[in-house]
Amino acid sequence: MQLRTIPKPVIASIHGVASGQGMNLALACDLRIASQSASFNQSFVRLGLTSEGTYFLPRLVGVGKATELFFTGDTISASEALSLGILNKVVPDEQLDKETLAWAERMASGPTEALGRTKLLINSGYKNQLDQHLAQESSLIAETARTEDFREAVKAFLEKRDPHFKGL
Repeated sequence: MQLRTIPKPVIASIHGVASGQGMNLALACDLRIASQSASFNQSFVRLGLTSEGTYFLPRLVGVGKATELFFTGDTISASEALSLGILNKVVPDEQLDKETLAWAERMASGPTEALGRTKLLINSGYKNQLDQHLAQESSLIAETARTEDFREAVKAFLEKRDPHFKGL
């Protein structure tokens, strides 16, 4: 729950085998980047256990493919995980730390209030009806429009330059 409710982007950096709960921990993150040699599986069936990850995986890959992965425990490569929508990016093994840090720096230097509110909307979209969601969306957009980061973005647009966000 903490990964989903913290008002900041959480990035999973995956190298090696993400099996069972390791895969599910990555699925709970907002963004997932993996090395080319990474692999993934839902190993619970191999242990005779009920699967975890049944909340996130079907939402990312669809019920049919998620069911296949849960029921077989088959291992998939990073490239297949990317094509299924499990991963956002796959990079050469030696570039994983550099690419993950670059993403983290990009998020940290962005409009963090807007990112936090967007994450809240993404998460609440799973449970809200459309009318509730649109009302919450409007409210959070109005809140974000009162931030210093928004004023800076408008000023930067008018001055034809990149904004310099401060998270305020």
